[in-house]
Amino acid sequence: MRYKLYGPGLLNQIENSFNTQFENYVQLILLTGLGGYRGKTLGVRKYRDTRAEKDNGIDGFIKRGNTKYEIFSIYGPKHTTSWQNKFKKISEDYVNAKKFCEDKEYTFIKWHMVLNFNINENQEQAILNLAEEDDIEAEIYTPKRLFQLLASEEDYFIVAKGMGKAQLLDAPLEDLSHSKFADVALQNFISFENEGSFDEKLSMVQKTRQEIYYRTFINLTEEEIKETKFPLMLTSQIRRKTEIHPKYYQTYQYFINENGLGDYYPIEENTISSLWGIQKNKEGFQILIKDLAIIHRITTEIERILFDRGAYKLRNILHYLADKSESLRGLDKRKIN
Repeated sequence: MRYKLYGPGLLNQIENSFNTQFENYVQLILLTGLGGYRGKTLGVRKYRDTRAEKDNGIDGFIKRGNTKYEIFSIYGPKHTTSWQNKFKKISEDYVNAKKFCEDKEYTFIKWHMVLNFNINENQEQAILNLAEEDDIEAEIYTPKRLFQLLASEEDYFIVAKGMGKAQLLDAPLEDLSHSKFADVALQNFISFENEGSFDEKLSMVQKTRQEIYYRTFINLTEEEIKETKFPLMLTSQIRRKTEIHPKYYQTYQYFINENGLGDYYPIEENTISSLWGIQKNKEGFQILIKDLAIIHRITTEIERILFDRGAYKLRNILHYLADKSESLRGLDKRKIN
């Protein structure tokens, strides 16, 4: 498998992530390494995440038999948090894990505590003692320990891609890094404006949007992505979960060439100050790619216009989005000409 990594090392990225972002990365590693990713199985050790909004105080589990459960807790505080406060939260996580099993009448056989920081021997023993006092096995995962769960180069690539830091050479759309994915998406928006049937245009935009959803909701299966009605805060989630390393931010200049067709090229300078990362200038529009939120906005508008008119003009869509972004309040309801 030949692929290219982008940005800082994956270990460094995980060690410097916090709260929800850290949990997203950990879930990706656990689902990949312990068999929950896209239906992959490794014997009976199949990890299941519980989704943050429905976790009842736990973050994942492995079911052994009918009633025996291994429970996972994930905790990624900021590094300035004191050990006293860290240990208080870890203790609460253990209590929640224990209560979850008691309430469900499960047998709690092992507790896994995943952390974004390294610990000394005394701290490690303090955490282990929480479970050992109840005669429950415990295991602690620091970022380095997490990566030991990845058994193959394919697993490592899945994680790197999910974190937006890798792409296969000569890869299909779903295997591109976030930054390259945005580049290819812009190419497709321009190409399909004047080429392809209605069905081909629609397929392109829907595949692009679906891939963005998959990258955002890394713990959903393909079928769940198709069926899920996403929340109103979707854009903020896409922005947060597909963020590109600042070193690989890219600004593109969109313009109309001498043949009257849309085109674009990368530029070094970045003068964009708009909320959505799209701004008018004398040549046309500048588009800043630092996550996939603006690509998602474009796909949404293209699909809407396709169903309304059967075709789309990318220039008009960019004009509409730039005006709406400039208003900051999103109250511009005028029609796209």
